[in-house]
Amino acid sequence: MNDLQKKSKKHYIIETAAELFTEKGFKASSIRELAQRVGLEPSSIYSHIHSKEELLITICTNCASRFTEGMQVIMSTPKSSLEKIEMLIGLHVETAFDDPAAVAVFSEEWRHLPEPYLTIFKDAKKQYEQNFRLIIKQGMDEASIREMDTNVVFNTIINAVKWPYFSGKKYDKKKILETIIQMLMHGLKK
Repeated sequence: MNDLQKKSKKHYIIETAAELFTEKGFKASSIRELAQRVGLEPSSIYSHIHSKEELLITICTNCASRFTEGMQVIMSTPKSSLEKIEMLIGLHVETAFDDPAAVAVFSEEWRHLPEPYLTIFKDAKKQYEQNFRLIIKQGMDEASIREMDTNVVFNTIINAVKWPYFSGKKYDKKKILETIIQMLMHGLKK
C-alpha cells in the first residue's frame, strides 16, 4: 500500500469514526466495530491509527482549527460587527454541512479528550467564545446591535447554528443559512 492509499484509508477511518462516535458516543464505540465498518480486521486497523483516543483528538483538533482559523479571518476583516456575525453564522453552517459527523463529535464528545488535549481544547474554545462575544459587544458599542446581555446573544446564536450539525443534509444549506441570518440579524439590529 502506497502513502496515498494509506492516507486515504486513514482519512476514511477518521470519517467513519466520526459517524460511529456521533451514533453511539465516544465511550460506547469500539475499535472492533470501527474496524468492521471500514472493512479491516481489528488488529489491522492499528497500522493506520494508534488508538480510539487518537481518532477523537484528530476529529476535535481538525474542527477546532477550522473554527479558530475562520474566527481569525473574520476578526481581521474591516467589516462591521453585524457583517462579522453573519460571517460567523456562515462559518458554522458551512462547517456543519461539510462534515456534519465530525462537527457533532466536536460539539458533544470533546469532554472525553485525554490530557493535555482537553486543556488545549478548552482554552481554544474559551478564546473563540471570547472573540465572538467581543464582536457582539463591538456591535453594541457601534450602536448597530441593540443593547442586550452579550452572553444571551452569544448562546442564542450558537444554539441556533448548532442544530444543522445533527440534521445531516436533510435541508438545503443555502436556505438554512439565509433563514438563520434573517431571523437572528433582524432581532439584533438596532
